[in-house]
Amino acid sequence: MLGLLIGPLGWYIRRCLPETHEAHPTQREGRLRDHIDLRHTLLATGLMASATIGIYLFIFYMPAYLTVTLGYPQRSALAIACVASACLAVITPLAGRFADRHGLRKKLLAWTITLPVLLAWPAFYLLGLSTNLWVAMLVIALLVLPGCIGSGAFFALIMEAFPKIAARSALPSVTASALLCSAGSPR
Repeated sequence: MLGLLIGPLGWYIRRCLPETHEAHPTQREGRLRDHIDLRHTLLATGLMASATIGIYLFIFYMPAYLTVTLGYPQRSALAIACVASACLAVITPLAGRFADRHGLRKKLLAWTITLPVLLAWPAFYLLGLSTNLWVAMLVIALLVLPGCIGSGAFFALIMEAFPKIAARSALPSVTASALLCSAGSPR
């Protein structure tokens, strides 16, 4: 309910507070190619697609897999998705702060992408061996952990990859392209 107050607050801030002063006027002339860095756009699209696939797999697909394929009760499968979501909510800001302080953004990002790919097959194998709820929670928490640790660095690197003038057009394009590549169309 309190979230509904954000809209009017944003409208008030946008309407009543003065704009920030830019020291240099922005150049709007030139071709679109001059404003968009293709290399950064493709890298950001790939990173966003990998993050989207991980979230979809471990948070949205996993409850259905556990209930339909492995025979877990629906309540248990939902609890596992809640554990994964809680890990994302708690660990991501802490890991982002740690990465900023120690300059580990790129290293964390490499592990964020590599570990879930390497651990996915063994994790599904372990889930198939046991129907113990605690084992399933531990496996899912370990699968989500690399994504949690790298998310803060991931978004900071994407924001820094584009200049301010290009960020307004590049970031929505990157997000839309990544969603199209990774999740396809909703069914």
